[in-house]
Amino acid sequence: MAGPQLVWDLARATGFLAYLLLTASVLLGLVLSLKWRSSGWPRFISSELHEYLGLLSLLALGAHTLAIALDPFMGFTLAELAVPMASHYRPLWLAPGILGTYLVVGVWYSKRLRSRIGYSWWHRLHLMTFAAFVLSTVHGLGMGSDSRTAWAGLIYAGAAVMVISLTAARLLTPTPPEPAHPWVALAGALLALWTLSWAVAGPLRPGWALIANSGHGSGARTSSPVQVASPTPGTGLP
Repeated sequence: MAGPQLVWDLARATGFLAYLLLTASVLLGLVLSLKWRSSGWPRFISSELHEYLGLLSLLALGAHTLAIALDPFMGFTLAELAVPMASHYRPLWLAPGILGTYLVVGVWYSKRLRSRIGYSWWHRLHLMTFAAFVLSTVHGLGMGSDSRTAWAGLIYAGAAVMVISLTAARLLTPTPPEPAHPWVALAGALLALWTLSWAVAGPLRPGWALIANSGHGSGARTSSPVQVASPTPGTGLP
């Protein structure tokens, strides 16, 4: 069964690749908003790289979705991959991934509408990148089969620490004409603590695979009936 295994490995790899590219895009966007400069690295290069990383994350998300759609074991329909909460498998944790994908598409496309909608609205739409990052993190932890591995934990933890640190620096540092936003920073810190407590009590503990799917098993699509073992003669036990 090399084919299904290859598709599944591709889905996992492209999922993490999309997450890393999205994280890099968010971090570079924060660096630009903080107006950190280097004489050997012009700002326009960072701006172009920021947009390019967003496009690459979008392409990786497309490859991830395609690989999931082609997985014969799970048997997702196109509707399940496009409509939140329509999935037969872990609908609550697939939904954030779907919504995050839509946000990434919207943020990337908003650059094409900037001249029409103006800078203020474009900036508001661009902030949806943070929501996409949070939704992608929840989706990866709740849906991914690698969430409890050490390397996946390092990826999620490292991404969260870097994004939270730079976001706090951005919110607590006044950048005229904008003042500092300490209350928003506090709300972000509380959200980060809630996400951490949820991850520890949920995806990072044993038995999450059954809990996440509401006791409905692996979610595999199969047309063959489940065989139930007959009682052993003389024992009365199934």
